[in-house]
Amino acid sequence: MNAPFFMNRVLYGQSNLLDKENGLSLLKSFMLTPDNFIDMDIESEAVSEAVSIAVSIAVSEAVSEATISEATISEATISEATISEATISEATISEAIVEEPPKAEPPKAMERNTRFITRERDSIFWCVYTAVNGLTTSPSTNTMMNEKKAMSDFFNKNPTALKNINHRITLAKINELKCDLMTKPFMQGIESFIPCAIYYKRPIFVFFEEINSYFIFKDKNYVSDNDSDMDDGDIILIYANGGRYSLETCQKKTSEFIRKKITSCFFLHDCEKLLSGISSYKVDELKEYYKIVFKTQEDPALNKTEYYERLLVKCHSTIK
Repeated sequence: MNAPFFMNRVLYGQSNLLDKENGLSLLKSFMLTPDNFIDMDIESEAVSEAVSIAVSIAVSEAVSEATISEATISEATISEATISEATISEATISEAIVEEPPKAEPPKAMERNTRFITRERDSIFWCVYTAVNGLTTSPSTNTMMNEKKAMSDFFNKNPTALKNINHRITLAKINELKCDLMTKPFMQGIESFIPCAIYYKRPIFVFFEEINSYFIFKDKNYVSDNDSDMDDGDIILIYANGGRYSLETCQKKTSEFIRKKITSCFFLHDCEKLLSGISSYKVDELKEYYKIVFKTQEDPALNKTEYYERLLVKCHSTIK
């Protein structure tokens, strides 16, 4: 019987339990007797135990789930860390590969200086003599005087030999050159290369560094063994700067230098007359020569005559 329904009948007189057989026994279960206390304690304990067990199970399951979640998260974190470490490792390797410095090239051998510069006063003679006889010869006054005497004797026996030079030369200049060989203590002036080129039968390329200009001295009867004069092993390269002369001793450098300069520098045809008459040049030619000699741009303010005069003065002041 439903307890609320039963109590309703008792309290509101809807049922007289005393009139019924065993009516009071029906209230036994609702009476506070020691037995009911025991039963209630047992039931309460049972309920408490059930609740405790349920709570324990729930807590255990929650803890387990939490542990599993933590483990999963931990594993995920470890995996992410592993992946991150792997990524960092790959990046490090990649950076190491990318940032690997290039292998150092072996140091280039320092280019050897092959220019011979004499301390002797007569730099023209010693440059040409060294080119012919080699660097082993020690400069001495006796050697120079003996060599010049041999040259003078040769031209005295061959009075027309100096006419074979590729420059215009007068009879007066020929006699002057022969006399200078024995009377002057040293060769002086650009024309001193004329007897050297004839006597030694060697072409001489003289380059004036200050004005990017050059002369070529050679016997008109000279025949090169090479198809190209620039590759001729007999050619002598002389540098001129500040009134002093020096010799290129490397034949390869000589050929390379002449091949480069012969097309980009100012060629002086004659040592007696450095420039031809003004009418021989066009304005554009003089402008080009001006840029080469002065190592600068053309001056728009100058006319043809002014270009020519400045070139002439500059060349004469440098070539002594």
